Amino acid sequence: MTLPNKLTLGRLVLTAFFVVALLGSGLAYLKTTALAIFIIASLTDWLDGWLARTRGLETTFGALLDPLADKVLVAAAFICFIDLKNAVGAALVPAWMVLLIISREFLVTGLRLVAREQQVVLKAERLGKHKTISQMITIIVILVGLAAREDWRSLGFDPERFDALFAEAVLVLLVVTVAPSRYGRARRISGKTANCSSNMRDRLVKIFATGFGVGYLPGAPGLAGSVVGLGYWWLLRASGSAWVYGVVCVAGIGFAVWCSGAAARLFEQKDPARVVIDELVVIPVVLIGLGATWWEVLVAFGCFRIFDVLKPGVVAGLQRLPAGWGIVADDLLSAGYACLAGHAARWLVNAATI
Repeated sequence: MTLPNKLTLGRLVLTAFFVVALLGSGLAYLKTTALAIFIIASLTDWLDGWLARTRGLETTFGALLDPLADKVLVAAAFICFIDLKNAVGAALVPAWMVLLIISREFLVTGLRLVAREQQVVLKAERLGKHKTISQMITIIVILVGLAAREDWRSLGFDPERFDALFAEAVLVLLVVTVAPSRYGRARRISGKTANCSSNMRDRLVKIFATGFGVGYLPGAPGLAGSVVGLGYWWLLRASGSAWVYGVVCVAGIGFAVWCSGAAARLFEQKDPARVVIDELVVIPVVLIGLGATWWEVLVAFGCFRIFDVLKPGVVAGLQRLPAGWGIVADDLLSAGYACLAGHAARWLVNAATI
């Protein structure tokens, strides 16, 4: 076994010690120990790659194991953060956010396994590596705050200051984690070259563009996509953070523009009916400032469906925009109209009850 592979396996072993130190109690400086272990494990991620590249020790086993070890280390930290509490007794990281992060990692790992069966190794490009590094830096910031709060009290560290710092770190983490990562060139193995990365990317585009398949439902695929969008809105609302709501909402719309344009090329249609990601991602816009009562959601949602189907005035003209912009823009404007209609309805009801 090569030295880089030994370092990668060592990172898996260090992960176990990291979890014990982070969740342990009864001993002094456990959080500081967890911080030190995590930093050492993170450094091995750089060192094993550097050794493999400079000494010509790259192997298929290492190409598969290295990103897996990264995911185990990062996932272990996030899961532990659910169990740890901040100054007000809430989880350091909400469970829904951890689920989002880990689900993404499992998806990427699954793609690697599918590619492996087709005799292709998918190696992470720079964007994927930058994502991992950014996650590790964010985790280190959180661990420093925990160590300062519990192990370095003599320094007079304020727990409320830690919570404020952590809130900013979580926002950065969420943006970095949900950013799409692309995976690189197919590698020649056993004399064969496969281009399955492109095929899998096309499949993923279709999955997301069709709202995880609901766009294939007969009758009213746009309505089905909008209903899925209610679940998307509920997750953003459950975060309890206006920053998270806004940033993820904008990022989702940007992703929908790209994804719907790519799907239109794959389906060879300008605006395929089965592409419903545009309806899905604008539902949080429909319900901005609404949702205190069920009837507010119902009114705004119903108005959005009406505007989206009838496409009054400028809405229809937006469909002439190129590629994904034309697919998403009309839904976005319809969402804005529906949001205004929902707020007007709430104002009328409140005025009538005074």
